Amino acid sequence: LLAESESKPRRARSGDAPLPAASAPFDLGCSLLGPMEVAVLLQSGLAAVPQGRQVQQNQRMLLELCVSQPPLFQRGVLYELSNNGSSRVLTNHLLALLNYKQDAIRPEARLDVADLLTTALGIQMPRRADFMAGGIHASHSYILFVNRAAKQVLEECAPYVALKYWVQQVEVPAPLIRAELVPGAERLVAVAERAISDADA
Repeated sequence: LLAESESKPRRARSGDAPLPAASAPFDLGCSLLGPMEVAVLLQSGLAAVPQGRQVQQNQRMLLELCVSQPPLFQRGVLYELSNNGSSRVLTNHLLALLNYKQDAIRPEARLDVADLLTTALGIQMPRRADFMAGGIHASHSYILFVNRAAKQVLEECAPYVALKYWVQQVEVPAPLIRAELVPGAERLVAVAERAISDADA
């Protein structure tokens, strides 16, 4: 009976507030890193000069971690990369991510980032090669297509933004276990103070 009653939405009476959706998509997955942490680490890798083998491997692992999480997490990472919803900022980061260096990784282990993000997000991410001479979109602007993808991603970030503004972070200062110094430390402080006094004399 309980399962049956849960499966049927309650009919709203006149004057009632609108009923929330049956299944709110607020699943952030099980990663120890949150969307903000992944976004910060991705930015650090993109800003690294030079982007050596370790940086390229770290970027690969972060991208694989991102696409292995639920859609809310993936869009949260991109929203954090956008600096609170700027399509221009997100476009710049997507341009760097879609073309990040992988020359220190074996060819068979390299990621097709455009295909990876397209599959995970359901949003077409353009490839630079398609906009070069001889490509299927050679007469179009690659940056414009990336910007359109960025805007489409941000349009789908409303659930993450709602969750981000609802959840608040509070930092509580941890009190010291002992306010006074231990005897050994007191002796060291006294010796140091005497040494300073002797030096100033």
